[in-house]
Amino acid sequence: MQLADDLYFYPWTQTQVNNCNSVLIGGQTPTLVDPGHSQLYGHVETGLAGDGLSEKPPLVLMTHCHPDHLEAAAQLQRAGAKLAMHANEIAYMQGEGRALASALGMSFPDLTFDVILEEGELTLGSHSLQVIHTPGHSPGHVCLYWTRHKALIAGDLVFSQGVGRVDFPGGSGR
Repeated sequence: MQLADDLYFYPWTQTQVNNCNSVLIGGQTPTLVDPGHSQLYGHVETGLAGDGLSEKPPLVLMTHCHPDHLEAAAQLQRAGAKLAMHANEIAYMQGEGRALASALGMSFPDLTFDVILEEGELTLGSHSLQVIHTPGHSPGHVCLYWTRHKALIAGDLVFSQGVGRVDFPGGSGR
């Protein structure tokens, strides 16, 4: 659903439909944030199509590497999308994060990251967002703040009525 000019939101509603909130930043460089699990990505595709956005996004950004936020990135990368994530999260994904996914009966897809996110300004065509490094849920977790819309894309930093889980390996309440 469209929330504002070039800002689309595809919320997590139930476990069988989607597993994380996905956001599309439209404009010159359409960017999908947190595509979710691959087997549940149809929910996002349906939402995009309903908003008249049928082309695959050329850039996919993940707030963190947990499989429920990035797994569908593999199919988008195969379709030509470039991927973006924070360097600390990429390193975590290769170590403790991989062990966590394995312990949960999951695995990470093979991904290549084309854009390394850093704290500060991120320019997407004519849009400017702030990347905020917010470790806690995971070491390289980031939030995106779009000043123009006063919109925070928080990944798993914030949960309903609280903060995101910090009990996974690599997490920290501080």
